[in-house]
Amino acid sequence: MKKVIIKKGITSISDTAFRNMKNLKTVKIPSTVKKIGYESFSRTAIKELKIPSSVKKIGNQAFMIKKLRKLTLPGNFKFDPEDADACHLVGGDIPGDHKLTVTFTTKLNLENASLFTAGKYVSKDGVWLKKDPYKQQTPLSY
Repeated sequence: MKKVIIKKGITSISDTAFRNMKNLKTVKIPSTVKKIGYESFSRTAIKELKIPSSVKKIGNQAFMIKKLRKLTLPGNFKFDPEDADACHLVGGDIPGDHKLTVTFTTKLNLENASLFTAGKYVSKDGVWLKKDPYKQQTPLSY
């Protein structure tokens, strides 16, 4: 399966719904979806994903996608930490620089900032830090 179109009227994408579908490249999500479950899109081949602003709850590790380059989602979602030891939406156990651009369609809830741990930057206590493999993490300069 390479493409999924979720029909209008569907309100939830279940936990692990598309996990490990390595050929899945495109997903279209309607504005009726309110919840995306744990690891829903993890380990797929999706490069770009648009999450509608209707989504109010997103599960842990929902977007653990190595090839993901562009993620658009609301910033005011509620995070559902299925596993409290590994709380993140992207990054985590997938190695490498992700070159991921995240765009928020609504105001970012700062509690959600720490959920994005990919590439060269991490967030700690609401402050974005640049990773340095030889030193402690240093504040990101603008």
